Amino acid sequence: NEFDDIYSHITNKYLKPSEHNSVYIVFQVRDGGKRKQLRVHRFVMECYLGREIKKNMVINHIDGNKYNNSINNLEEITYSENTRHAIKLGLKKPCKGESNGMSYLTEDIVREIIRDIMLGLSNTEIANKFRIDEKHTSLIRNKKRWQHIFLEEEFKDYKIIKVLKETSIP
Repeated sequence: NEFDDIYSHITNKYLKPSEHNSVYIVFQVRDGGKRKQLRVHRFVMECYLGREIKKNMVINHIDGNKYNNSINNLEEITYSENTRHAIKLGLKKPCKGESNGMSYLTEDIVREIIRDIMLGLSNTEIANKFRIDEKHTSLIRNKKRWQHIFLEEEFKDYKIIKVLKETSIP
């Protein structure tokens, strides 16, 4: 086992790694009498860097294998970079529509918005009706958001119709 070489000079023993319920390899240490559980990948990276992991950063397994804690398989990256990497490797599915934690619209409301766009309502009219920002209406209108809804039978003939910027002329 590649982790047999984690040696504690305090106990004069090799530390026994185990699998945490998050699928990361961990080991137990004592710090001032308190038992602490350390994740091997973070421990290895902190030893390599000679510092703690920066705030708002995570340690990514480049090959996607959480058991491969070799230093050449680890990198310090942001949460969003880590998520994009996991999606790219197929380890995580992208959250679209209502399952995206950032979404405040439901799929039913988006369907209504698309119907209103198809009826010719302006971004401003739609934004006012649904109490959303005009840019969100524009992103839907131009199929930049909620693309999966446009795959539904009801919207198969949807065509992007550009609207001129609405201005108020006195």
